[in-house]
Order: sequence, then structure tokens, then C-alpha cells
Amino acid sequence: MIKKHSMLVWIAAVIIFIGVMGYFSYRETGAGSATASVNLNKMLKERPEYADLITNIQKVEEEVKKDPGLVERYAQLGLAWKSLAEQTKDKAVFSKARDAYIRGIELTGRRSSIYLLNAGVVSELMEEYTEAERYYQMAVESTPGDAEPYLKLASLYRLFLNKSKEEIMAVYDKGIATVVLSTPIIQAKAEYLRSTGDGKAALPLYEELYRRSQNQQFKNSIDEIKQTP
Repeated sequence: MIKKHSMLVWIAAVIIFIGVMGYFSYRETGAGSATASVNLNKMLKERPEYADLITNIQKVEEEVKKDPGLVERYAQLGLAWKSLAEQTKDKAVFSKARDAYIRGIELTGRRSSIYLLNAGVVSELMEEYTEAERYYQMAVESTPGDAEPYLKLASLYRLFLNKSKEEIMAVYDKGIATVVLSTPIIQAKAEYLRSTGDGKAALPLYEELYRRSQNQQFKNSIDEIKQTP
């Protein structure tokens, strides 16, 4: 009886473990990351103009097979698939690019913004904007001192997710407060404020940008705002 009970407990534990691993796998890769099927040989016959791009993918895939644990290969593979996808506009090809970046995310333990940002960019190109948001947010958490994740996230909010001004400003403000080399974020925030008609709020940002760089472009923006009634 005790032996039977122990066996049932062991089986239950295995089932729970599988469920938990499946959950975290879903959390890592997202709902839209199922590997798509792309027949490169068929594509090569039908679209010979893509021969160089297809050959490059096949070459990189062979390198990946030789050492599947070498994370740098997945950046190369993602770029190879993305280059083809940008020509074909095929969502399945974009998905293959994202799969490569996701593998890079897994191998780096979500600590590299390179793979997170690229997965986000590909998701944007696939018009899967909530997926893109998820990757950009992970990039912000993973590398909070890097300006690019904040810029990508704020741009996504502005252009595709119809976020409120408060939500967009919160991304810029967090980046400015966190990133040491924050000039690109300050500039993006200033341009955003000006695009909303809030030149008064943008003015001190342009003044700070001009103080830092002495760039005439920022001086022109300052003068234009001051001359606006």
C-alpha cells in the first residue's frame, strides 16, 4: 500500500514538473513563437533571385549544427532569416528569424539585449505588437543601463499600441533616470513632446541637449519654440 502510494506521489510530481516547465517555456518564448515550416529548397527553385540569401541561411545552419551551444551563431542565423524575410514578406520566414533569436535568449539566460531586441524587432515586422512589447520590456529589465530598449519600447507605444502620453513619458523618464549616456532618450522625449504640441515642456530638454553637444540642430529647435506664440 505504501509502495503504491509512493508511486502515485512520484507520478503526480512528474506531471506537475512537466506542467511547470511548459509554463516557463511559454513565458520565455511567447505564444507566437512556434517553429514555422519553411522549405528552402522549394523556395530556391521557385524564387532563384533569393539564392544568395537562402544559401547563407543553409551555411549558417550547418555551423549551428556543429556547435549548437555557441550563442553567437544564433545572432547570425536570426539575421540570415530576417534578411530573407524582409524580401519575401513571409510571416513563416520572419518566425524562423525570431526562433533563432529566442534560442539566443535561452542560451544567455535573458541577459543579452541583442537577442531580446531583435526578437522584438521581428515581432514588430510580423505585426505582433504585444509580443514585441514583451521582448522590449524584458530588454529593459535585463540591461537597464542600455538606452536602446527604452527607445524601442517608447516608439512601439507611440506608433502601434496607442498608449497614453503618461505611459510613453514614463518610459522616457525611466530611461533618462537610469541610463548614464541618456542623450538619445532626452532627444526622443523632446521630439515626442514637440510632436504633441507641448513645446514648452520640450524647451528645457532641447536646452540640455544643446548644452551637452553644442549641436546647431538643437539651437534651431530652441529658437523655433521660443518664437512660437
